[in-house]
Amino acid sequence: MGFCDRHPYGIVVPFYTFFILKKKFSIQNSGAIAAAYGSVSAVTFVTAVSFLEIESIEFGGHMVAVMALMEAPSIMVGVILMRIFSNGKRSPSELTKLIKPDQTRIYEW
Repeated sequence: MGFCDRHPYGIVVPFYTFFILKKKFSIQNSGAIAAAYGSVSAVTFVTAVSFLEIESIEFGGHMVAVMALMEAPSIMVGVILMRIFSNGKRSPSELTKLIKPDQTRIYEW
C-alpha cells in the first residue's frame, strides 16, 4: 500500500477544488489555492504534536520531515494541473521533467 493510497486527500482535494476555482479565477491562482487546500498536513501535524505533548509522549524531530512529505502530493497535483490547463501546450516529457526532480531529491537523503 503506497503513500497516496493511505492519504488520498492530498490528491483528491486539489483536483476537485481546482475545477471549482477555475470558473472564477485564473489557472495559476486556481492551482495555487487548490494545492493549499489539499495540503492538510500542517493542521494534522499541529494536532498530533499537541496530542503527544498532552499525553507526555516523546517524539523525534523527524516528524517535521514527515509533515513536509505530507505536503508533496497536493503541491505536485496543483502544479501539474496548472501546467496541463495553461494556455501553452505541454508535452508529456515536460510534465515528467516537472515531477522527476522532486522524486530524486527525496532519494538523496
